[in-house]
Amino acid sequence: MSEKTQITSSRFKVSQNIAGQGFINGIAAVAIWDFKVFDALDEFDLATNTFTPKRAGYYLLQTQFAFNPNVNAYLFQLYIQTILGIQQEAIIEVVTTFTPHNKRCSTIVYLTPNDAIEILIAQLGEPILQSIGLEPNTFFTGHRLS
Repeated sequence: MSEKTQITSSRFKVSQNIAGQGFINGIAAVAIWDFKVFDALDEFDLATNTFTPKRAGYYLLQTQFAFNPNVNAYLFQLYIQTILGIQQEAIIEVVTTFTPHNKRCSTIVYLTPNDAIEILIAQLGEPILQSIGLEPNTFFTGHRLS
């Protein structure tokens, strides 16, 4: 009887282990990730803040940011995008609260080993918006579906 070899599937979860990331009015910024919760195939590069799959296929990608706004109203934009700038999914929302809150977006997309995915965040309104770091509040996760 032969043993079955388990094929490790592509899956990762990264978070901000730092206290948070600040965002400046009108300047889009790449989300900074500094902690791997898990990364089955070593596909997430913490130095570049990007996910690059090793196999082609359909991937479920999700990101969430927890924010503690110091302003009453702002326009928030959260994007999952390829390095080449092709937007896969976005949440664009006007927020009108001082209360800490989570913003999340997700997508299912076909990726090849030449693709690199990053999270882009922008806010328009008051000068500073601060994310609340530390998983499970702020994270980026992905899993190969097929």
